Amino acid sequence: FDIIELGNVKSVGSYDGEFLHVENVQANTKGNSVVGFGDIPIDLNLSSKSFGNFTSSDFFNFKVKGDLNKLYFLSPYLPELDSINGNIGMNLELEGSINNLIRNGSISINNGTAHTLFLNDPITDINMIAEMTNNKLIIGNLVGNIYRKNEKKLDFTRSNIKVEGGIDFSKFFEPFYNLKVKSDEVSFKTLHFDIDGESKLDLAISGRDTINITGKIEANDVRV
Repeated sequence: FDIIELGNVKSVGSYDGEFLHVENVQANTKGNSVVGFGDIPIDLNLSSKSFGNFTSSDFFNFKVKGDLNKLYFLSPYLPELDSINGNIGMNLELEGSINNLIRNGSISINNGTAHTLFLNDPITDINMIAEMTNNKLIIGNLVGNIYRKNEKKLDFTRSNIKVEGGIDFSKFFEPFYNLKVKSDEVSFKTLHFDIDGESKLDLAISGRDTINITGKIEANDVRV
């Protein structure tokens, strides 16, 4: 977690030689608030050669709740994603050994905005509800809008892009994607190739190290 900014951190707990019992930990930075509590198997015995290491034979039991305005802990691990801002709620439970952590919980985003390194303009009006069960994040609803800057939007009551599917976080920093993306009347301008236009998308995104994208792209009025 060396590249994650936690800000001001306060904690109360105790150590019994095997577990760090966290009664309460609070982290606040730039309007983001995260609280947590639970038991962490870690070696904090000063004379131990394994000092500071998690104990592989013992189990985590830790809960985290966050009220965020930015997913600051996710962006550093996704180079193509500059930022996600919005009203973000998060609940996460960690159980199991360090080599086999089980994650359960939920995340929601309201009125979100995502900036990427692919598009000149942000993805706006993001609303998402997702549940994580046994390391698998299932997206119940994820919608948003992709429009070029200053373009007149005809219908403000509906989104023009929808994402369904899930992400397997069994290997947290090497997630497996299984997503479907559908869009109607998306208008865009790319950052690197100076391409802009309108299109309809019906895509499937899958894979881990190598991401496969298949489906249909119907382009209208594309300019290079």
